Amino acid sequence: MSAVIEAVKPGGWTGQAQSKDRVRRYSLVYTIRTTDPGDGPMTVGNSPSLPGYGAYYAYGNEMDMGALLKSRVVRQANNQKCWWEVVDSYDSQHDDENPDSPIENPLDRPPKRRFSYERQIWHPHKDKDDLPFVNSAKERYGAEVSETEKGLLVLTITRNESSFPTAITKDYQNKVNENEFYGFARDQALMADVSAQDAWENEVYYWACSYKIVFDPDGWIPLSVLDEGSYYWDGGGANVGKPDKHRNFVDGTGAITTGSRPLSGSGDKLSEANIQAGNFEYNEFRKYDRADFNALDLEW
Repeated sequence: MSAVIEAVKPGGWTGQAQSKDRVRRYSLVYTIRTTDPGDGPMTVGNSPSLPGYGAYYAYGNEMDMGALLKSRVVRQANNQKCWWEVVDSYDSQHDDENPDSPIENPLDRPPKRRFSYERQIWHPHKDKDDLPFVNSAKERYGAEVSETEKGLLVLTITRNESSFPTAITKDYQNKVNENEFYGFARDQALMADVSAQDAWENEVYYWACSYKIVFDPDGWIPLSVLDEGSYYWDGGGANVGKPDKHRNFVDGTGAITTGSRPLSGSGDKLSEANIQAGNFEYNEFRKYDRADFNALDLEW
């Protein structure tokens, strides 16, 4: 079976963002075409091309991470074989937020999500207009000039579990997502922390487990580092490591300079023309292992 989403449109929304309870409800309507006339509503509704239950609402420029996919209705479109209409309904009110039907067993309560931002300092070699950080003489400025602050989205998920997640802590701490996760591509999500606090409520012993995920749209893998050093190998390439080709950087007087200078990517010094144009070379490294975050069932 192959299902193709031919169209998607908003089905409407209710609730007021400024109302007292701040309940928001949305719906999306999908028009789907299948390749097998024998496909039924169960097959269509479970199509991997559709969002999973618990996904947050997103359409066009609108996004509401507090409104989750709660229900799905699948029906045939105009009684035509291979054509289906799918209506997804999103709701910002969670089951345990209904005062008329509180969930007494803490293990049955849905997880909680909290979004925040984390400050990160980095030192790019070009500004936002793709211009290198050099002065009028085309000499590179120091790190104090290029130092830039970047805000990274942080998602903390807390859910109640019956036991301490020892295996999860071991297998996922400081790992990067192997597959797409919460709309972020492979290598853009880092499991920065897994923690747990034990508790006792309504005669149930449980662990309140928290998962802290930090998202970087530039990616955690690979780590790109400017190719630079305090010396170079004349000619680079095959000459790297040959004692008679070892050279120190010198200034206009012939004195050995301190600090690092850009390299060519093959061990030689980078030409002044490339430095002035901002055509730097980078080396890539992998600091983290990958793991399948979707196996944790943190998207719901």
